[in-house]
Amino acid sequence: MVLGRTGGENTEIKFEDLGLNKEREYFVFEFWSRKLLGTFSGAFPLGEVDPKFNCQVFCIRERQAHPQLLATNRHITGGGVDLVDVRWEGNRLSGRSRIVAGDVYELFISIPPGFAFDQVECAGAAVLKTQRDGTVLLISLKSDQSREVAWTVSFRR
Repeated sequence: MVLGRTGGENTEIKFEDLGLNKEREYFVFEFWSRKLLGTFSGAFPLGEVDPKFNCQVFCIRERQAHPQLLATNRHITGGGVDLVDVRWEGNRLSGRSRIVAGDVYELFISIPPGFAFDQVECAGAAVLKTQRDGTVLLISLKSDQSREVAWTVSFRR
Protein backbone atom coordinates (compact mmCIF):
# COMPACT_ATOMS: atom_id res chain seq x y z
CA MET A 1 0.00 0.00 0.00
CA VAL A 2 1.15 3.54 -0.75
CA LEU A 3 -0.10 6.61 1.10
CA GLY A 4 0.72 10.19 0.12
CA ARG A 5 0.55 13.34 2.23
CA THR A 6 1.07 16.99 1.33
CA GLY A 7 0.55 18.61 4.73
CA GLY A 8 -1.80 18.84 7.64
CA GLU A 9 -1.41 17.96 11.27
CA ASN A 10 1.47 15.84 12.50
CA THR A 11 -0.71 13.19 14.06
CA GLU A 12 -0.88 9.50 13.34
CA ILE A 13 -2.56 7.28 10.79
CA LYS A 14 -4.46 4.25 12.03
CA PHE A 15 -3.93 1.14 9.92
CA GLU A 16 -7.59 0.26 10.41
CA ASP A 17 -8.54 3.53 8.63
CA LEU A 18 -6.53 2.28 5.63
CA GLY A 19 -8.40 -1.04 5.57
CA LEU A 20 -5.46 -2.89 7.14
CA ASN A 21 -5.56 -5.26 10.10
CA LYS A 22 -4.76 -3.22 13.22
CA GLU A 23 -3.37 -6.31 14.98
CA ARG A 24 -0.60 -6.91 12.43
CA GLU A 25 2.80 -5.24 12.19
CA TYR A 26 3.71 -3.07 9.20
CA PHE A 27 6.90 -1.56 7.88
CA VAL A 28 6.54 2.09 6.94
CA PHE A 29 9.13 3.33 4.43
CA GLU A 30 9.15 6.99 3.36
CA PHE A 31 9.92 7.21 -0.37
CA TRP A 32 11.42 10.71 -0.70
CA SER A 33 13.74 10.50 2.31
CA ARG A 34 14.58 6.87 1.46
CA LYS A 35 14.18 5.92 5.12
CA LEU A 36 12.51 3.11 6.99
CA LEU A 37 10.48 4.93 9.64
CA GLY A 38 9.99 1.73 11.61
CA THR A 39 7.74 -1.21 12.31
CA PHE A 40 4.34 -0.34 13.72
CA SER A 41 1.06 -1.95 14.75
CA GLY A 42 -2.21 -0.11 15.26
CA ALA A 43 -0.98 3.21 13.86
CA PHE A 44 2.12 5.13 12.82
CA PRO A 45 3.20 8.74 13.43
CA LEU A 46 3.35 11.01 10.39
CA GLY A 47 6.12 13.31 11.54
CA GLU A 48 7.07 16.56 9.84
CA VAL A 49 6.80 17.07 6.07
CA ASP A 50 10.30 17.80 4.75
CA PRO A 51 10.19 21.26 3.08
CA LYS A 52 12.66 19.96 0.50
CA PHE A 53 9.91 17.70 -0.91
CA ASN A 54 6.70 19.36 0.40
CA CYS A 55 5.11 15.92 0.69
CA GLN A 56 5.55 12.45 2.12
CA VAL A 57 4.96 9.12 0.39
CA PHE A 58 4.69 6.11 2.67
CA CYS A 59 5.20 2.57 1.34
CA ILE A 60 3.43 0.31 3.82
CA ARG A 61 4.21 -3.42 3.82
CA GLU A 62 3.01 -6.11 6.21
CA ARG A 63 6.00 -7.38 8.18
CA GLN A 64 7.15 -10.90 7.34
CA ALA A 65 9.45 -13.20 9.35
CA HIS A 66 12.06 -13.19 6.55
CA PRO A 67 13.89 -10.58 4.46
CA GLN A 68 11.48 -8.65 2.27
CA LEU A 69 11.37 -5.84 -0.24
CA LEU A 70 10.30 -2.53 1.29
CA ALA A 71 10.37 -0.37 -1.84
CA THR A 72 12.21 0.54 -5.02
CA ASN A 73 13.28 4.00 -6.15
CA ARG A 74 11.84 4.02 -9.67
CA HIS A 75 8.38 5.41 -8.93
CA ILE A 76 6.49 6.81 -5.93
CA THR A 77 4.50 3.60 -5.77
CA GLY A 78 7.66 1.99 -4.37
CA GLY A 79 7.56 -0.78 -6.96
CA GLY A 80 4.02 -0.66 -8.31
CA VAL A 81 5.01 0.12 -11.90
CA ASP A 82 8.38 -1.63 -12.10
CA LEU A 83 8.09 -4.87 -10.13
CA VAL A 84 6.94 -7.81 -12.21
CA ASP A 85 7.42 -10.48 -9.55
CA VAL A 86 8.84 -10.84 -6.03
CA ARG A 87 9.09 -14.07 -4.05
CA TRP A 88 10.79 -15.60 -1.01
CA GLU A 89 11.98 -19.18 -1.27
CA GLY A 90 14.85 -21.14 0.28
CA ASN A 91 16.63 -18.19 1.94
CA ARG A 92 16.46 -16.23 -1.32
CA LEU A 93 14.51 -13.11 -2.16
CA SER A 94 14.11 -12.92 -5.91
CA GLY A 95 12.23 -10.83 -8.38
CA ARG A 96 11.95 -9.33 -11.81
CA SER A 97 11.99 -5.59 -12.37
CA ARG A 98 11.55 -3.29 -15.35
CA ILE A 99 14.48 -0.87 -15.29
CA VAL A 100 15.28 2.21 -17.37
CA ALA A 101 18.50 2.51 -19.41
CA GLY A 102 21.16 4.58 -17.66
CA ASP A 103 19.17 5.08 -14.44
CA VAL A 104 20.32 3.62 -11.15
CA TYR A 105 17.64 1.25 -9.88
CA GLU A 106 17.52 0.70 -6.13
CA LEU A 107 16.00 -2.07 -4.03
CA PHE A 108 15.41 -1.41 -0.32
CA ILE A 109 15.25 -4.70 1.59
CA SER A 110 14.51 -5.31 5.27
CA ILE A 111 16.72 -7.88 7.00
CA PRO A 112 15.23 -9.20 10.26
CA PRO A 113 17.30 -10.62 13.14
CA GLY A 114 18.60 -14.12 12.43
CA PHE A 115 19.40 -13.40 8.77
CA ALA A 116 22.62 -12.14 7.18
CA PHE A 117 23.07 -10.86 3.64
CA ASP A 118 25.19 -13.23 1.54
CA GLN A 119 25.18 -12.09 -2.10
CA VAL A 120 23.17 -10.54 -4.91
CA GLU A 121 23.03 -11.68 -8.52
CA CYS A 122 21.33 -9.87 -11.37
CA ALA A 123 20.84 -11.03 -14.95
CA GLY A 124 20.70 -8.03 -17.27
CA ALA A 125 22.16 -5.32 -15.04
CA ALA A 126 25.35 -4.53 -13.16
CA VAL A 127 25.31 -4.54 -9.38
CA LEU A 128 26.81 -1.14 -8.52
CA LYS A 129 26.74 -1.44 -4.75
CA THR A 130 25.27 -3.10 -1.71
CA GLN A 131 25.05 -1.06 1.47
CA ARG A 132 23.53 -1.90 4.82
CA ASP A 133 22.13 0.76 7.12
CA GLY A 134 20.77 -0.88 10.27
CA THR A 135 18.17 -3.42 9.19
CA VAL A 136 17.85 -2.06 5.63
CA LEU A 137 19.94 -3.34 2.72
CA LEU A 138 20.24 -1.04 -0.30
CA ILE A 139 21.10 -2.70 -3.61
CA SER A 140 21.88 -0.48 -6.62
CA LEU A 141 21.60 -1.86 -10.16
CA LYS A 142 22.21 -0.27 -13.56
CA SER A 143 21.81 -1.31 -17.18
CA ASP A 144 22.65 0.41 -20.45
CA GLN A 145 19.34 -0.85 -21.87
CA SER A 146 15.74 -0.50 -20.74
CA ARG A 147 14.73 -4.05 -19.97
CA GLU A 148 13.31 -6.52 -17.52
CA VAL A 149 15.98 -7.92 -15.22
CA ALA A 150 15.95 -10.88 -12.85
CA TRP A 151 17.61 -10.41 -9.46
CA THR A 152 18.25 -12.77 -6.54
CA VAL A 153 19.41 -11.80 -3.07
CA SER A 154 20.72 -14.69 -0.95
CA PHE A 155 20.79 -14.78 2.85
CA ARG A 156 22.35 -16.98 5.54
CA ARG A 157 20.72 -17.94 8.83
